[in-house]
Formats: sequence, C-alpha cells, structure tokens
Amino acid sequence: MEAAGILADIARFLQYAGAVVVFGTALFCQSSLPSSGETSASRLGWPKPLLVSAALLIVVGSLLSWAAQSAMMTGVTIDKLDPDAAMSILTDMQWGHGLAVRLIAGLLAVLWTLIAKPGRSLFVGNIVSGTIILGSFAFTGHGAASEGPWAPVHLLSDILHSVAAGVWLGALVAFLGLLWQSQVADPAQQTALAAALRGFSGTGSLLVAVLVATGLINGVFLVGLDHLDGLVKTPYGLLLSAKIAVFGGMLALAALNRFRLTPGLETALDTSSGVDHALAALRRSLFVETMAGLLVLALVAVFGMMEPPAAQ
Repeated sequence: MEAAGILADIARFLQYAGAVVVFGTALFCQSSLPSSGETSASRLGWPKPLLVSAALLIVVGSLLSWAAQSAMMTGVTIDKLDPDAAMSILTDMQWGHGLAVRLIAGLLAVLWTLIAKPGRSLFVGNIVSGTIILGSFAFTGHGAASEGPWAPVHLLSDILHSVAAGVWLGALVAFLGLLWQSQVADPAQQTALAAALRGFSGTGSLLVAVLVATGLINGVFLVGLDHLDGLVKTPYGLLLSAKIAVFGGMLALAALNRFRLTPGLETALDTSSGVDHALAALRRSLFVETMAGLLVLALVAVFGMMEPPAAQ
C-alpha cells in the first residue's frame, strides 16, 4: 500500500506538470508571441514536441493514478488489483469521472498536437484541452469534497487557482524555450523575447492576485481560522507552509525579472552592449523560478490527497 501511495503522488505530479505546459505554454505561444513572421511561435521548433511530450505525461500520469488510487481504495497491492473493481471506480465514482475526463482530454491533446500544423489551431486545441484538464483536478481533490451552501465557492476557487498556476508556470517554460533556442542570438528573436517579457508583466500581476485570493479562500475551507496551528502541527499543514514559502520565493524572482532583469535586457538591446550578459542573467533567474514552480507542483501532489486540518 505504501508503494501505491508513492506511485499516486508521482502520478499526480506528472499530470500537474503536463497540464501546465499543455495549457499555459500553448496559451503563451498563442497570445504573447507575434502571430506571423520570423519571430512567431509557428516558426519555432520546440513548442510542438514539447506539447506532445506534456500531453503524454498527462496520459501516463492518469493511467498510473488510476491504478494506484484503485489499489488504495480497494485495499490491495497494484499487482493484485481487480480490473472490474478498477473500472467500477472509474465509472461509478466522482473521482473516477474526473480522471476519465482528464485521460480523454490528454489523449485528444496528443492526437491533435501530432496532426495539427504549428500555428493557431495547434495552440488553441491545446488551450481547450488544457483548460478541461486543469479544471478536472478540482473534481478529484479537496475542491469537490466541501459540503453546504459554500461548496461551489470552494470548487470554483480551486479551479481558478489551477488555471492561474497553469498560466504562470506554462509561461515560465515558454520563456526558457525562447532563451535556450539557438536563434536567441538573432536580434529579432531577442527583441521578441524582450517584448514578451514586458507584455507578460501585467498578466503576472493579475495572476499573483488570483493565486493569493484563491489560496486564501481554499485555506479557509481546508485549514480553517480555528485550526491555524495545523499549519505547523500536521503533515498537510507543514507541506502547505512549505508551498507558501516556495511561492514567496517565486514572487521575489518574478519581481527581480520584472523590475531589474527585463529592463536590463531592454537597455542592452537599445545600446547593443551586454546583451549576452543580460540574457544569461534572465536564463538563470527563470530557470530557478521554473524549478521552484515544479517544487510547488510536487508538494501539492503529495499533500493534495492528505486530510486537511479542518477535517480533523
């Protein structure tokens, strides 16, 4: 059973990581890069294979999650799992319904990304699939467990939290793709990168507001004002506190990028001096921020199915 629990955590992380790329990176390519020309997303070589890989992560993670959760729910090891029992969990339980939606959306994302040509249709198809996938997490986690008249508020808050996180983390992956591509030495690509960084700054502020607001709402439901000590006295609370700390670090890095490193790149481009240094600084900062984002996803994957303090 312990092995099934570890596998379930890994499976959730794979699904989270895949979902933020399928949704957030596709959204960034569609909305933050030029729609045509040499610097458009359709001319880049990395988005399509990246999106295929991310969608495959969702499919694999969903299948692993199905097996692991079914084993834990039926009280057996994975190798002794009854296929009929596993199918019953998928078809008869709300958790199974959410997973089935995610699995189907992931499969469709794989197929669509393989057949679609780079461009608007490729990205829009992934955005739609990614939205469904991110929304489905709320129906397989704590967001769907609340009862009473305020339950829809918790569910909606959970969905918005997932979508906002997907936009942010998916954009980070896209920025890394732009910074590591061989064409980054091209002045046109450098200018497009600077414009994308500048344009995303306003979106980033909105995302932070949504993440903080929905995080507080979810905290009221899952921790409760009467159980704040649970943040340091329960496994769920300790992992949630760690997530908040890492999120704070991401905010600091985002502020550094917005108010220092991005203006530094723009100045370097204007003066044609120190461009390589400015790009290297941005690359390092965005890499650390992306790794921190993945750590947040890993923490959520672990405590996302634990009993929260408010339920104890």
